[in-house]
Amino acid sequence: TQLNYRAAQGMQPTLQLTDVRGRVVQTMQLPNHEGTYTLDATELGTGIYFCSLVSGTEVLATQKVSVVRE
Repeated sequence: TQLNYRAAQGMQPTLQLTDVRGRVVQTMQLPNHEGTYTLDATELGTGIYFCSLVSGTEVLATQKVSVVRE
C-alpha cells in the first residue's frame, strides 16, 4: 500500500501504525516532509489498522488501512 503524505516544510514526520485497540505496531521515521511511503504489511495479521502521520506530539492525519489475508 502506498501512502502519500505532506507535513509543514522543515518537519520530519513519523508514520505510526496502530491496531484497533490503539497499540502501536509499527513506527517509521519518514525522510522528508512530503512524499510517498510504501507500507510493508507482510508481518501484519488480517485486520483493520490506523496509519497516522505524526509530528512531535501532534497527529497531522490518520487513515484507515485494511489488511486481508487469504
